[in-house]
Amino acid sequence: MSIIRRHKRRAPIFLWTTEILSFKEKNIVYNDKFKNVFFCKSKEKEDGQMCIMWGRTSANTGDKVEIKCKFLNNVILVKSMLVIERKKQDE
Repeated sequence: MSIIRRHKRRAPIFLWTTEILSFKEKNIVYNDKFKNVFFCKSKEKEDGQMCIMWGRTSANTGDKVEIKCKFLNNVILVKSMLVIERKKQDE
């Protein structure tokens, strides 16, 4: 995880490469916006770190993603997400 932007009064923005463990909510509409709540692999938490993203996503459980994010009240707020590697489908 690396800091890509630091402001004097705002929370720093991080660039984090991780894997999605599970989705709690995926592409649910709230007030004309899409909300995603998911858990990512973390060193500190065994069950994963909770992440919230406002916007539609095509990511699935098991995908490796790179996210721009900031920490707020023990939750990661995702600004943008890029799927680096999709989970291989068993045939």
